[in-house]
Amino acid sequence: FQLIYRVFCFFKRRMSYLSFFWAVLSPYFAGVCVYLGVVFLAAVIPSIRRGVVFLHHVNIPFGDLEDLNYYGASPGTTVSLTTSDGETLFGWDLDAKGDSDGHYCLYLHGNAGNIALPHRRILYDALRSKVNVSVLAMDYRGFGQSTGTPTAKGLEEDAFRMWEYLVEKTGNSSKISILAHSLGTGVALGLMERLKKEGNRGYPRSIILLAPFTSLSDAIISHLLFWPLRNTYAERFVHNIFDDQFPSLDRLVYVDCPLMIVHGTADLVIPHEHGMTFYEHAKKKVDSYNVYKFNIEGGAHSIYVYSEMLLARFAGFMRIPFVVNRH
Repeated sequence: FQLIYRVFCFFKRRMSYLSFFWAVLSPYFAGVCVYLGVVFLAAVIPSIRRGVVFLHHVNIPFGDLEDLNYYGASPGTTVSLTTSDGETLFGWDLDAKGDSDGHYCLYLHGNAGNIALPHRRILYDALRSKVNVSVLAMDYRGFGQSTGTPTAKGLEEDAFRMWEYLVEKTGNSSKISILAHSLGTGVALGLMERLKKEGNRGYPRSIILLAPFTSLSDAIISHLLFWPLRNTYAERFVHNIFDDQFPSLDRLVYVDCPLMIVHGTADLVIPHEHGMTFYEHAKKKVDSYNVYKFNIEGGAHSIYVYSEMLLARFAGFMRIPFVVNRH
C-alpha cells in the first residue's frame, strides 16, 4: 500500500487532479465506449448481430483442415457435403479406435472456431477411444472451410444434410447418436423437429446435449457480457429479435429417444440454470424414464473433464441397450 501511495503522489505532483484521473480512467472509458458501440451496431445492423451471435469469423485454429495428421485426428477422412440450397460443408469422418460395430456420433459444435478447436478434438478422441464410436464432425455454413453465411435455419439445414450422410453410410439410423454442445444443442433440436415431422428419415438412437440453453434469446440475456445491460427494455428488445431462433424448450416435444443433459456448474456463458430448467421441462415433455442429467462439478462452458463415469454414460446412450431411470 505504501508503494501504491508513493506512485500516486509522484504522478499527482506532476499533473493536475483532472489530468491524473483521466490518465487512470481513460482506458476503462475507452473499453465502455467500445462495448456500447458494438452493442449499438449489433442492434441496428443484422450482419454484425449475426457475427456476434455465431462468431463464425473467429476461424481458429489456423491451418489446413484437410491434414488430419496435423491435428492428431487420424484415422479418418475428410468429407464435403452439398446442402439443398447449394452450400458446401466441410468436415471430418473419424474412425473409432476400437470395434464400433457401426455406431456413429454426429457431433454438432457450438459457436466460434472450427472443428479443430482443442476442446473439440479432446472430445472426439474420448468418444473414439473410450466409447468406441466413430464421429462425424462438420463445420456449419460460414464456419471453418464451409461456404455460406450462418443463419438459424441454415444451420438446421446443414445438420439435416449431415444426418442424411450418416443414414446413407450406416443404413441404420438406430446406430446414430447425436451429441451437441452449446449453440449446437439448438441446432440438434431443430433437426429432431424435422425428423419427427417428416417421419421417413429415420431417428437417432439417443441425443446428448452439453450446456443446452432454453432459447437463444434467454441465452443472450443470461450471458456474462449482457449483464451490464440487463433491464426490462433491453430484454424485451432481445426477445423481439431472437425469439423465433432456436426455441429449444418448445422443441422438446419432438424428442422421442433417450435424452441426456450435461452441464458444468461453473458455466458463465450458458449458466447451469439453463440445464436444470431444460431437465425439468424434459421430464414433462419426454418419456421421463428416458431423461437423464449429469452435472459436471466446477465445469466451465467448454472445459470439461470427461470422467470415466461420464464416458460410461455416453457409452450407455450410444451403444448399450438400456432403460435410463429418472434422477
